[in-house]
Amino acid sequence: MTRIRSLSLFAMIVMLPMIIYYPYEALAWNLELSSLDPERWTRNDRWVDPDAHIAVRTRVVFFTVWVVPIFFGTLSYLVVFSTLILLLRGVMFDPRIAHRLPWMGLLAFLSSTTALFAGAVNPMIRSSHNAGGAFAPAILV
Repeated sequence: MTRIRSLSLFAMIVMLPMIIYYPYEALAWNLELSSLDPERWTRNDRWVDPDAHIAVRTRVVFFTVWVVPIFFGTLSYLVVFSTLILLLRGVMFDPRIAHRLPWMGLLAFLSSTTALFAGAVNPMIRSSHNAGGAFAPAILV
């Protein structure tokens, strides 16, 4: 039992910076591109014409599309962290741990699939104000 507690404590120590860093870095990038630095949208971008004027509504849509995977990913980390807290307290073979396991997988799956979706519609959203029209969603293989 002491080995499980020490390993869960070690995992919590390793995971804590990621729980803080992941949403901070992802939201900082998203906020900077969508609202804090409006000129960055058209500067050195292969999808956006340099002369395009990007509407606020487009920036809000961009932010919303990218915040969904961040939300699910952060929730997934928190569910894993709460499971590690239970293990640290010596709770094993408990229904609370069994209930958290599918949530870990489901939230990680939702985070990755919504991130793939956001990445696919990213060129379409960012190029929606181009003079030549918007790009199609990008499907990367």
